Amino acid sequence: MAAYHGCCAAVESFQYYRKGSPTPVTVFTHNSLDGQSLMPRLANTASSPAMGTFSPTGAFGIKVGSSYSDRTKNAGGLIGVRVMKVMNADGNIVPNAYILDCDYLGIPATNYDYQDNVYYVDNIKPESGSVHYADLAATPTSAINFNPTLTGASKSVTISVKNMGVAYPDGSNDSPIQLKGVSITGPDASEFSVNALQTSTLAVQAMTPLTVKFTPASVGIKNAALLVNYNSASAPLRIPLYGIGNSGTSTVNVIKRIKGGADANVTIGNNLFESDKTYRKGSIKLDEQVVKTNVAGTDIDSLYVTYLSAATELAETRYEIPLSNGDYLVRMHFAENYWTAPGLRIFSAFIENQVVLTNFDIFSEVGYRAALVKDFSTTVNDGVLTIRFNPTANRVGIAGLELFQISNTSSLTSALSINKLDESKKKITVYPNPNTGNNFYLNASNFGKRENVVLSISNMFGKLIRTEKFMTDDMGAASLYISLLSKLDRGVYIINASSFSGNLFSKLLVE
Repeated sequence: MAAYHGCCAAVESFQYYRKGSPTPVTVFTHNSLDGQSLMPRLANTASSPAMGTFSPTGAFGIKVGSSYSDRTKNAGGLIGVRVMKVMNADGNIVPNAYILDCDYLGIPATNYDYQDNVYYVDNIKPESGSVHYADLAATPTSAINFNPTLTGASKSVTISVKNMGVAYPDGSNDSPIQLKGVSITGPDASEFSVNALQTSTLAVQAMTPLTVKFTPASVGIKNAALLVNYNSASAPLRIPLYGIGNSGTSTVNVIKRIKGGADANVTIGNNLFESDKTYRKGSIKLDEQVVKTNVAGTDIDSLYVTYLSAATELAETRYEIPLSNGDYLVRMHFAENYWTAPGLRIFSAFIENQVVLTNFDIFSEVGYRAALVKDFSTTVNDGVLTIRFNPTANRVGIAGLELFQISNTSSLTSALSINKLDESKKKITVYPNPNTGNNFYLNASNFGKRENVVLSISNMFGKLIRTEKFMTDDMGAASLYISLLSKLDRGVYIINASSFSGNLFSKLLVE
């Protein structure tokens, strides 16, 4: 950041040494012409800033000139390198970032002004004791999922935010957290609300409750985020908020859940996600976190740690998903699992040839390894839902898809009645019905010859219980025995048979 010593031939090097080693390693040296300047240049360059990176193993110290960060190595045991916490323009601590200001010791010019060389260093922490900040976390959940709620009604969920700081054996503690405020942002922010903070300071391991209310104004899938601003982070704690709004005549139902970058079906958070193997087109790579860590803003990390990417830089990747014609709601799940800076993965997304995301940068919105959800609506007219991803930097990264459809409950009842009466149309029959909830049989008839069909079982709230795939015979018929992994609770369940030629619904009553 600054060099103020001899000019114009003197240089200084930033060095580190492994604990217990007498030999320092040079990281970089500044230009000899910049001995009296701010932002000195790198040695032997005309414009590159004096900077570098290093990856020590174990504990290490810093050496600048004759001064060490370990004062026992300095002349007279004096402090030669001061270490100061970094704060941003909002007055918040930047975690694991420090300013080192240095003075030359044991020479006639020693004046202890600690500005002879000044450095900014990040991604470091003390060997022991407090890290001089504390994280804030939501408990018991990192994201709030509201049960389906009728428009005009409300549902509330209470969580707590907790100071995750630590009290150390040496008697030091991480910092108290100063809470600065809460707000709700996102496309459906107006349909969520939160109470005011009950305290402004959280000691180490202390908590304070927050009650979030969901009041849907319309039928559909809802998506927002609760932001809690505090003083020991460069960004607020982000708690995603999800909900479904239904009405007395319209219900949102899950049609498909699809896992990005998966060759087999997988159960995530008690929901079955289909493999995307039969849907993905174009340039394809099944990608995952290189070093496994948690994903912020979700309780279902397994959805986000693997994802669909591309085999080639800037290549197009697509999904082509057979669906009956109609209107759909599309939810996309993203996380930036690789890049740790903005501008390194940028892509646009198109649904049915309509642009829905332009120059989308996951990191710029939520940072590194944090869940991000985007919701869209679309209409399918050709029997296939087509989603394209076109990158302008690097390649796509998508963790999953969820497809929803709004059904009119009175129309569904009428359609079921017609299916039972009209033997000339395709049909599914579920029996025994009513049922004990352990297993059932299904007969399908009047489908296309050797037609692929996806069978899904959902409860009346739209939660997917099970999916099965089958193919009809040369007569367009099939018979299945469905053994359920766990007994269904008492209630009404929707059986949906989805194929290229359309969707067909039936009901299963569990007594």
